Amino acid sequence: MPASAPITFPFPYHVLMDAIPRILPSLGFQVLSQDPAQGLIKIRGTGTVMAAGENLTIRVGTSHPDYTVVVVDSGIRLGVLTYARTTNNFDSIINTLRTYLDQYYHQYRAADAPLPPPPSAPPPPAQPERNAGYGAFFWLHGPKQGLPEGTYAMNGNRGQYVFI
Repeated sequence: MPASAPITFPFPYHVLMDAIPRILPSLGFQVLSQDPAQGLIKIRGTGTVMAAGENLTIRVGTSHPDYTVVVVDSGIRLGVLTYARTTNNFDSIINTLRTYLDQYYHQYRAADAPLPPPPSAPPPPAQPERNAGYGAFFWLHGPKQGLPEGTYAMNGNRGQYVFI
């Protein structure tokens, strides 16, 4: 399943969960479901040729109160013809979101401080609909991941992270 690169926005989680559904209709997408507790927004392309019929999942996660990571997943298999369409949809959503946040949510923007280190991995993919379980482990991180030596992490389901 193709996905966009994780993009870090200098805005709190609740702002992204409010802004994302607001921009989607103008891009030809219909919001099918929203789960703020899990950080998932499921959408379907309806209004434009580039978006028609494509199902996407937007995963929103955070490990810092002022910064939020967004990943857009496509439910289609990529072929030569669909690659350009899917990449265009990813770019349209991310670029429109950036502009919208800067225009309407500028008061929530994080102070100009260095970004927190990027997550060691993008948020995990959404669980399959058949309620398959998942495993959770302690991961040991260090300077290689941009974290202090001896940092332990629990990477949970759908973008939940705990660092010790």
